[in-house]
Amino acid sequence: MPDPWKKRFFSILSFVLLSFLLVSLGLIPSLAKAESTHLVTDVEDRTLMNASQDSSTNDNSSSIVVSSKDAILQGYGVEKRDTPYTGDTLYKGDGYVSFFYDYDPNSGKSDGTATFKVNVPTAGLYRLSLGYYIPAGTGSKDTSIEVNGTMSENITLAAPPKGAAVNEKILTKIMLNAGTNELTFARGWGYYGIEYVKVEFANLPAAISKIEAEDGVITGEVNIEAADTGYSGSGYAAFKSTGSLTFAYNAPSSGLYNLAIGYSNPNGDKKTQLVVNGQTSEISLPTTASYTEVSGGKLMLNSGNNILQFNVDSDQYHIDYVKLSAVSPRNCIKLRKSQ
Repeated sequence: MPDPWKKRFFSILSFVLLSFLLVSLGLIPSLAKAESTHLVTDVEDRTLMNASQDSSTNDNSSSIVVSSKDAILQGYGVEKRDTPYTGDTLYKGDGYVSFFYDYDPNSGKSDGTATFKVNVPTAGLYRLSLGYYIPAGTGSKDTSIEVNGTMSENITLAAPPKGAAVNEKILTKIMLNAGTNELTFARGWGYYGIEYVKVEFANLPAAISKIEAEDGVITGEVNIEAADTGYSGSGYAAFKSTGSLTFAYNAPSSGLYNLAIGYSNPNGDKKTQLVVNGQTSEISLPTTASYTEVSGGKLMLNSGNNILQFNVDSDQYHIDYVKLSAVSPRNCIKLRKSQ
């Protein structure tokens, strides 16, 4: 056999023998398996990452529940119990803050309260629900609530359905700060217990243009009334000497927005204080005997949740609604960098 053919033959034979040796030792399949394993791991990592992102975007939609076991009690009479009230056979719950007592004004103590600390991720408007215990056949009861030290409102707890001693009720909407908030319940009227409080972020529709006063959150001496005529919706906010009316607005995009305020003010020219995302201004409310609309100027809003709070500046006027609309780009002043 010529030398060139010998060299080619031994090269081919060496390659075949080497390949056979690698296969027999399992080195080639192990490399393929390693590549396949890396691919699956990468897919799993991306799936987990996407799931984590989906979960983070839905944080506000989940409810936050604080049990009576975590409530902070102060004052006369209030206590934690896990047994039914005397004579009741229906209660089967895990425990409650008990307001089953009569206040003794000679006790030297203030009437009892229960404070629930609620931690929320985002400032804004939240629905407040209460899980409560009322013995069957004793009717409805009253409680009152303070949110972060500010009186919100007195609330009636309807009697549970027939054959039950517990109930859950959406009480109201409240404005909460990001982080820890304190919800303090005072006895009100009647015997009842509180099992838990629950808050849920009140997702607002984007681009809503008009918000009625009765859809806001009131504090102090501001009340929702309906004695006048000519107002919009089912009522208006009557401002007196103290208190506030707060709206949450879900802006579709950041930028300037026109604000219009529906109001009535038959008692001479007034002013109201407006706080928008922490920035304070004053708005004049000229005298008018009927409900009308006044411009509140232009507001710089963030994309998403915004807080608009009207505080009493001078008293005795009514706010009916607010309207918000994005300023048209052609009406905005364009700022250009100087050459």
